[in-house]
Amino acid sequence: MALYYRAKAHRDIGHNEDSRRGYQQVAEGGGRLAPAVRRGLAQVARLAGDFPTALAAAQSLGWEGRHQRVLGDVWWVQGEPARAAAAYLAGRLEAEQHAKSGEAAHNQALRALALAFYDPHQADDELELAHQLLARLDLRATTINAAIAALIRDARLGQLLLASEVYFAGQAYCVALATFGTPADADLLATYLDRYLLCPDLDYDQAAALGALLFLDAKLGRDQATQFLATGGLWQQWIDGPPSKSYDAPDSYRETVGQLCAFAADSAGHATERIDDSALGRVTPDRRNPMPLSVWKTTPLTWPPRVAVAISIASVTRDVRIWSAIDQPITPREQKPMTVARYSQAEPTAM
Repeated sequence: MALYYRAKAHRDIGHNEDSRRGYQQVAEGGGRLAPAVRRGLAQVARLAGDFPTALAAAQSLGWEGRHQRVLGDVWWVQGEPARAAAAYLAGRLEAEQHAKSGEAAHNQALRALALAFYDPHQADDELELAHQLLARLDLRATTINAAIAALIRDARLGQLLLASEVYFAGQAYCVALATFGTPADADLLATYLDRYLLCPDLDYDQAAALGALLFLDAKLGRDQATQFLATGGLWQQWIDGPPSKSYDAPDSYRETVGQLCAFAADSAGHATERIDDSALGRVTPDRRNPMPLSVWKTTPLTWPPRVAVAISIASVTRDVRIWSAIDQPITPREQKPMTVARYSQAEPTAM
């Protein structure tokens, strides 16, 4: 046991060769740690950059060696987050089948982390499930993974809003950020307004962003929107143009965002649910549906997921002009602001 944990410690501090020798010593002795040792050797190969060896080892581990989680880790460092997310999903499914709640939570948090890099909407739903699985457990490292995933999810959603490359999508992003309702989400909206209110020739999602920021100011007890609404401030300058624009009072957009968020919460609250008192503490959205939890993208105690509701509402609600429905909500904008070119490429992320 001591040799195993020393090898694991060597791996964690980057002493790959010492870790490999330690694992091999434990492997030669056999015993119940054999699956964990094989997994450790695969991870050492991954950390050493030996992708073929790591992949071959991972594929041979089986359930006892947590092969799907290791496969996810291998794909992750190869810059393949979609493949990693799929492997972590398979790992969670296997863990649920074996009633291993800790392993299920670990895979779910890693899946949310992988998805946060390329699909923030789905990542939100996966994070909700990760938090549900973690509720009855004390797994600090896994909890940290979930927290990191939340930070990346919000940053990615903010990137999509700031890029403003698709008609009307920004309105949905604004509602989603208002639904999240954290100070970080308010900061993203303020950053958007700082940038796009300086572009009077671009009539994008400025009104939606201002309404969402006013809504969050009221919710969070902050006053970030005031800087844009001062006499002669950026909002007035953007309205005056050129070209000049005809918009309602900012509070009307705050009310609209509030109505959409309330409707989303109300829709979620009317879900038909049942509590599964199994070791995983699972929730399924419909008594009549025979599909297992893992097939669903679930939100604990809410159905449909909050972001899915917020985005669908934002795309179909008939209210003031900023929420008008269109036939092709993913049509790219023909006119792009000069500032977008500087922000459309994400900075490389070290992993």
